[in-house]
Amino acid sequence: MFELVNGASAASSTSASNALDSSTAPAEGKSAKTPAASTLAMKTHADQLATASIELLGLFEQTRSFILAQGDDIIEKPLKLYVAFRRLKNFVCMGVISKHDPHVYLILKLDPKTVELEKNFMRDVSAIGHWGTGDLEVVLRKPADFEKAKPLIERAYQEN
Repeated sequence: MFELVNGASAASSTSASNALDSSTAPAEGKSAKTPAASTLAMKTHADQLATASIELLGLFEQTRSFILAQGDDIIEKPLKLYVAFRRLKNFVCMGVISKHDPHVYLILKLDPKTVELEKNFMRDVSAIGHWGTGDLEVVLRKPADFEKAKPLIERAYQEN
């Protein structure tokens, strides 16, 4: 009698768990986790680098080297859409847009109110959604832009 009760309860719990597994499992052909629609349309950082021009790659590497030269305590962390540079916290996030209006962009962890914004070079992104940590976006299209951005990168490093 005892075995019959345990056998019956085990069979009912097994069928209940099978029903639960089939109801929570993703449908065949669909993934369990779907990325946000906004990231589906965007190319990954690696894709952007792969399709970038030689000049743009040179500007990216020059900027990357300058950021890493700020100190021995900097950690570079490649993410899906950009690269983050941090000490204790991120102080610069850098990405590449390789096709339409090719440029390297930096998101600096600086207060935009403390900087005189220059049209087509810097903008305040504190009130708009953006990828990266920080509120000041700097756009580098040519080496002269990189030279103008150096003091801002140094300041972001020192303040964070």
